[in-house]
Amino acid sequence: MFEVMKFIQGDGMLLHPAGHAYQGKSIVPFGYSVAFTNITRNQFAQTDLREVFPEDCYVFEDEMSVSTNAEVFCESIWSMVPLRLGALLNLPQFYPLGRLTFPELRIRQIGRDDRTVA
Repeated sequence: MFEVMKFIQGDGMLLHPAGHAYQGKSIVPFGYSVAFTNITRNQFAQTDLREVFPEDCYVFEDEMSVSTNAEVFCESIWSMVPLRLGALLNLPQFYPLGRLTFPELRIRQIGRDDRTVA
């Protein structure tokens, strides 16, 4: 996590600006969590794995399904990020973060022709 943050801070675009209380610090909030893609919360409760991380740092198979409410899921993910030095990232800030962390992925906006053909 700290290596990723160093990488992000090296970009310069994702830092708090001059004059900000956190000038030069990353605008990207960070935290840690575990995604258990093959066990449910109920199955997990029957183990002693909860001693490894605080309870709010887990997400389970039954919480990542297609039927999961997207807003509830996002809120649970954001609750895993304890340190926030400002507002949430906006889209112009989010896109460079994606390019830095996943350079092999590129999302292109494909133009849409709204003209109707008679």
